[in-house]
Amino acid sequence: MRKILFLIGITLLLLGVIAESMYVVSSRVAYNGPTLSTDVYFVSGILLLLVGGILFLASVRIPEIHVSDSQERTL
Repeated sequence: MRKILFLIGITLLLLGVIAESMYVVSSRVAYNGPTLSTDVYFVSGILLLLVGGILFLASVRIPEIHVSDSQERTL
Protein backbone atom coordinates (compact mmCIF):
# COMPACT_ATOMS: atom_id res chain seq x y z
CA MET A 1 0.00 0.00 0.00
CA ARG A 2 2.87 2.38 0.78
CA LYS A 3 4.45 1.76 -2.61
CA ILE A 4 1.21 2.59 -4.37
CA LEU A 5 0.81 5.80 -2.37
CA PHE A 6 4.43 6.66 -3.10
CA LEU A 7 4.03 6.15 -6.86
CA ILE A 8 0.77 8.09 -7.01
CA GLY A 9 2.24 10.90 -4.90
CA ILE A 10 5.36 11.22 -7.03
CA THR A 11 3.28 11.14 -10.21
CA LEU A 12 0.99 13.89 -8.96
CA LEU A 13 3.96 15.98 -7.83
CA LEU A 14 5.53 15.71 -11.28
CA LEU A 15 2.23 16.56 -12.97
CA GLY A 16 1.91 19.58 -10.68
CA VAL A 17 5.38 20.79 -11.63
CA ILE A 18 4.52 20.34 -15.31
CA ALA A 19 1.24 22.25 -14.90
CA GLU A 20 3.00 25.10 -13.10
CA SER A 21 5.66 25.29 -15.81
CA MET A 22 2.88 25.38 -18.44
CA TYR A 23 1.36 28.30 -16.52
CA VAL A 24 4.67 30.17 -16.47
CA VAL A 25 5.26 29.58 -20.17
CA SER A 26 1.73 30.51 -21.27
CA SER A 27 1.14 33.53 -19.00
CA ARG A 28 1.53 36.98 -20.45
CA VAL A 29 3.84 39.57 -18.99
CA ALA A 30 1.32 42.44 -19.22
CA TYR A 31 -1.95 41.87 -17.40
CA ASN A 32 -4.69 41.52 -19.99
CA GLY A 33 -7.42 40.11 -17.80
CA PRO A 34 -7.75 36.56 -16.56
CA THR A 35 -7.58 33.92 -19.24
CA LEU A 36 -9.07 30.51 -18.75
CA SER A 37 -6.12 28.44 -19.93
CA THR A 38 -3.49 30.00 -17.69
CA ASP A 39 -5.80 30.00 -14.66
CA VAL A 40 -6.56 26.30 -15.17
CA TYR A 41 -2.84 25.51 -15.33
CA PHE A 42 -2.21 27.55 -12.18
CA VAL A 43 -5.04 26.10 -10.07
CA SER A 44 -4.56 22.51 -11.23
CA GLY A 45 -0.81 22.80 -10.64
CA ILE A 46 -1.31 23.93 -7.06
CA LEU A 47 -3.91 21.22 -6.37
CA LEU A 48 -1.74 18.50 -7.91
CA LEU A 49 1.25 19.62 -5.86
CA LEU A 50 -0.77 19.64 -2.63
CA VAL A 51 -2.41 16.25 -3.17
CA GLY A 52 0.84 14.72 -4.41
CA GLY A 53 2.72 16.05 -1.40
CA ILE A 54 0.13 14.72 1.02
CA LEU A 55 0.16 11.27 -0.59
CA PHE A 56 3.95 11.26 -0.69
CA LEU A 57 4.18 12.13 3.00
CA ALA A 58 1.54 9.51 3.81
CA SER A 59 3.70 6.85 2.18
CA VAL A 60 6.91 7.74 4.03
CA ARG A 61 7.72 5.76 7.14
CA ILE A 62 8.53 8.10 10.01
CA PRO A 63 10.57 6.56 12.84
CA GLU A 64 9.28 6.86 16.37
CA ILE A 65 10.70 9.63 18.49
CA HIS A 66 11.78 8.51 21.93
CA VAL A 67 11.88 11.20 24.58
CA SER A 68 13.64 10.18 27.75
CA ASP A 69 12.63 11.63 31.08
CA SER A 70 15.42 13.35 32.96
CA GLN A 71 14.04 11.91 36.24
CA GLU A 72 14.49 8.33 35.04
CA ARG A 73 18.25 8.72 34.66
CA THR A 74 20.33 7.83 37.66
CA LEU A 75 24.07 8.08 37.90
